[in-house]
Amino acid sequence: MLMRPVPGSAAPATNPPGEGPGVAIGVDSSANHAQNAAIGYKATAKGVGALAVGANNAANAGNATALGVNNVANTGNSVAIGVGNNAAGNDSVAFGRLNTAKGASSVAIGRENAANGSTTYAFGLKNAVWGNFSQAWGSTNTISGTTSYAFGYNNKIGSNNAYTVGESNVNTGLRATVVGNSSKAGGQDAFVGGYNSAVGSTSKNAVVIGQGARVGTTGFKKVTVDPVIGAVTAEYNGEVDATDSVAVGYSANVMALNGLALGRTASVTLAGKNGVALGSGASAQAEDGVALGTASVANRAAGIAGWDFAAGAASTANNGTWKATKGALSIGNGAGTTRQITSVAAGTQDTDAVNVAQLKGISNGYVHVNGTNTA
Repeated sequence: MLMRPVPGSAAPATNPPGEGPGVAIGVDSSANHAQNAAIGYKATAKGVGALAVGANNAANAGNATALGVNNVANTGNSVAIGVGNNAAGNDSVAFGRLNTAKGASSVAIGRENAANGSTTYAFGLKNAVWGNFSQAWGSTNTISGTTSYAFGYNNKIGSNNAYTVGESNVNTGLRATVVGNSSKAGGQDAFVGGYNSAVGSTSKNAVVIGQGARVGTTGFKKVTVDPVIGAVTAEYNGEVDATDSVAVGYSANVMALNGLALGRTASVTLAGKNGVALGSGASAQAEDGVALGTASVANRAAGIAGWDFAAGAASTANNGTWKATKGALSIGNGAGTTRQITSVAAGTQDTDAVNVAQLKGISNGYVHVNGTNTA
């Protein structure tokens, strides 16, 4: 049916043709191949099979797609959709607003994300991923290592095969994992969990769990992100090698090799290599020392001779029966904190503990002047 114009109505809008053998519609639009389509103000479709729809969009390579406003799809099979996105890598995708996908097969989705490495993924707000095969999910995360993953807000990763979950964490340890808030991992294969916890860069295979817990460092100094290449580097205060150590609990800390601190403010000091501190405030301060229980302190080193009651002096024997070969086990601190050891069976060997029943057996006997023993 023929439609007649309504008296006084505006004339139907017309789109001026663009340039090229393809489909080009809009002012200054251009489609330079028969298989291309450019629709919109200054839309450009240059590669074979390219599609540009919207004002100032440019699809500049084969099978490239630019949809929206001010998007650029510069390489083969790239896709830029939204506002101001730039898909610069082959097979890359930039979707949303002001995202950049530079690496081959990279994906940037959201707002102001940058997927700069090959096969990288940046999802959310203002994430920057430089390392190949790495992924950032959330906001303001930065990754320079390869095959690394950040989930959350403002996390920074500068190492390979690293994982970080939470907020404002820093991970520069190879294969290290950080889960928490404001925590740091510098050591290889470290695990850090909690708030404001840290493993120093020289401490490998360390585990830290708990607020303010530390292994191999007195605290974090600073993190630096190179604005050009995205490299993430970290510095720590008071670093020592505390490889293979574990600190679990509020402000628990280990500053020696192979140490274990378990409990609130439990500690293994610099002199406490292989030391163990179990309990709130327990402290192993001598090599191989064991501090067991709240406020216990193990500070007696190996090599201290035991008292020989028969001689009335320290033993001169140089064996493990009379002279300790390892640091002491302490269940107190010798200055107000003492404990009984209960439920101890009678000892049988020279190096076994003696219980009270055995001592009573000795005290119940006496020696006559003629040398006969009676009970």
